[in-house]
Amino acid sequence: MEKSAPAALPKYAVIPTGDKAIAPAAERFMATRAGATKVEIAGASHLVAVSQPLAVTKVIERAAR
Repeated sequence: MEKSAPAALPKYAVIPTGDKAIAPAAERFMATRAGATKVEIAGASHLVAVSQPLAVTKVIERAAR
């Protein structure tokens, strides 16, 4: 059986380990359930794109390859 387009696309999850809004363990669980490649950013806050923009940019560039 063929996967639908969204299911066939690669997925990435950025997991900020310093997140106080969503527990990093919950984020890891959701990323695993989605079949995503997990990228943890140590100490980053919930607003990871604001607190660690270069690290997030690297993940986006990696996903775009």
